[in-house]
Amino acid sequence: MNRRQYLTTIGASSVITLAGCSGDTSEGNGGEETDPEGGTDSDSEDESTNGTNGGSTNDDTSDGETEPEPTHEYVPDPWSNLEETDDETSATVTGEATLGEGQYAVRQAQFQRTYNLEISVSVQGGGEIDILGMSADEFDRYRGEEQPVTYDGYYEEGVSETTISGQLPEGDHRFIFDNSGVFGSEPDGEVTFEFETVVSL
Repeated sequence: MNRRQYLTTIGASSVITLAGCSGDTSEGNGGEETDPEGGTDSDSEDESTNGTNGGSTNDDTSDGETEPEPTHEYVPDPWSNLEETDDETSATVTGEATLGEGQYAVRQAQFQRTYNLEISVSVQGGGEIDILGMSADEFDRYRGEEQPVTYDGYYEEGVSETTISGQLPEGDHRFIFDNSGVFGSEPDGEVTFEFETVVSL
């Protein structure tokens, strides 16, 4: 089994998929791509550097210099030390990640029923990060650098340690760890963090 893809059975007929998003095809989800960017790695790189701003700059600086609009870059696999544990009623994934300034990473959850989801984050080195939870459609807006609509209770800005939780329905969900200035707080260099996701009935 690919370390970036987890298939966990909870109960007799309820299946969830917890995954760090990658550019390869998942064996556990009917051949759907698990790449949240919806394309190849090269597509993601082109799109993440250009955004919807078309490379526009801010011309309102007083000294005549122009400053670029903030952009964000998708990092397909920043995850390390991933561990999965599960029992009859819950599944837990823990791990670490490092994001450079201006980068973001995504965890994906595919639910076939309603579940409770708790995400805990603890920054181990560097500044603060933003945490956003949203639908796959809103993620399309996010990666295009348009303001997304996040789930209630799944948005934290400029945090070094937090736990967010709530109940999510059946569907395809995205959870973003953001170290860019596009939405939320301004980055302060590279950041390393530990995370834990707990899915339960």
